[in-house]
Amino acid sequence: MSSFCLQLDILSFTFEHMQTGLNLLSNVTISVFSTMIVLQILPVLWLVQLVESQASSVPGDKVIATLGQPVLLNCHPGKLFKPNRIFWQGRKPSDPVDEYPWVLHAYNNGAEELLTQNISYRNRTSIYMDLIPQGNLSLLISEAKVEDDNTQIFVHVQADTVHNICRKDLRVAAMPQKPEVNVSCMEGAGEQKIVCTSHGSFPEPTLNWTGLNQRESSPLPTVTLNPNENTYSISSALWVNLTKDQRVTCYVTNPTLQETINTSITPSDSCSSMYPTNHLHIWMAVLAIVIVCAGAILYYKRKVLCSRPKQCSGEDPGPTSDHPAKEACLLEMKDRACCNT
Repeated sequence: MSSFCLQLDILSFTFEHMQTGLNLLSNVTISVFSTMIVLQILPVLWLVQLVESQASSVPGDKVIATLGQPVLLNCHPGKLFKPNRIFWQGRKPSDPVDEYPWVLHAYNNGAEELLTQNISYRNRTSIYMDLIPQGNLSLLISEAKVEDDNTQIFVHVQADTVHNICRKDLRVAAMPQKPEVNVSCMEGAGEQKIVCTSHGSFPEPTLNWTGLNQRESSPLPTVTLNPNENTYSISSALWVNLTKDQRVTCYVTNPTLQETINTSITPSDSCSSMYPTNHLHIWMAVLAIVIVCAGAILYYKRKVLCSRPKQCSGEDPGPTSDHPAKEACLLEMKDRACCNT
């Protein structure tokens, strides 16, 4: 029994030392892995510090991307070289001066190095590996997003020295839909309500009216954000006292694209097309009622007058007739039509 207990103690001692050894090995592995990460990141930080002062001096090319569509950031230095490292980095104009740019993509000694890539660009960027030796440092972003808007993108190359090769000022935009203009015809009020609405714009669009009278003013539009698509809708309601053939136009402008689309309408035509048929029916019905009532009244009066026997006094009734009542009616009413029945 004591021998068995001794063996258990030996096994327990051995297990404890094995666990300690594994912990030490694990710590060493983590330490080595951390060191490797630091060694990979340090050159990036060093490179950023080295070229940060050069970035603002490189002129930027404005690139406008369509929201949700691919965008190619062309970069052709125009010379052949064999770079050790290439970094595509981005920053916002509003970022603090001492804040490091983020990495969109990285190339290190013949291979892509995505360990330092910003998380928002993962699986969205690609480069032309086989064309790098020919000086093609273009970057393809597979889908332009709202967060990419107003980003300055720099291409830094480290060969014998560090060079700031290209700078792109990326803007993202979506063209608004053609404005839809609806007219509400206020019968008898002398006014028409005109509503102009457009959807799908990025960034926030502007809206203007033309064709208004001097006494009419363009109201401030209402702008709403569609959170599912990150696009804007804009709407404006206008009350106008329309003159004949007055034509109003609604303009919606995308400020980034500097493009405007418009829709024109003549509200008086719209209103006249909505109501004349109804008015005609009403007037025809009223006229028919008046005619029927007038005919009924005349018929009733004639029936009453012709049915009353009257004697004609003060005048010679003329030749004797077999119908004294009829002769009296002729003398008094002077109307043969009512007595011919």
